[in-house]
Amino acid sequence: MDSQEKRIIKLLKKAPDTGMTQIMDMQGKAVLSICRHILREEHLAQDAAQETFIKLWKYVRDGKEIRTSLKPFIHQIARNTSLTMLKKTGRDVLYGPEEEGIFVETLLVRSGVDLESDWIREEAYRQVREVLKEMEEPDKTIFLLKYFYNFTIREIAESLQMKEAMVQSRERRGREKLRKALAERGVFDYE
Repeated sequence: MDSQEKRIIKLLKKAPDTGMTQIMDMQGKAVLSICRHILREEHLAQDAAQETFIKLWKYVRDGKEIRTSLKPFIHQIARNTSLTMLKKTGRDVLYGPEEEGIFVETLLVRSGVDLESDWIREEAYRQVREVLKEMEEPDKTIFLLKYFYNFTIREIAESLQMKEAMVQSRERRGREKLRKALAERGVFDYE
């Protein structure tokens, strides 16, 4: 944590209004962007962003120590808050056709699917969505965070409160299951 971040943490403890104003000026746009990306609805994103800063303030107020840099710490709060809100709405995380296409294509390419033909691509997208709906938790969430939101294994582990090795293992096994399921459905040849 750099000296500016330490100063802001002290300010949050001694003069919360001033400290919150400064941290919101520094990180407000980034936090809102994270929330928008996950929630896809402006009013929900704004609520999640506000909740993020409230959680940060409560964390500091309660005397808990921030062990990392402030920026990734706040971003993790924003992600977790948004994902919790998303779960409460009952919506599937695969929301938004542009991002879904990028996610599915990334996943298919990493699974060895040749996407030369538009028909193959569309059919593969449909099959991936079906396979993901069938996945159990936390494997489904691990997949979505890794391939849709580009979380690192460490970020996923922290978010789900799991060990990194467990997340890595489940992601690898999940990718293998996906590959087999797609092969069984005729999307590509499994070797």
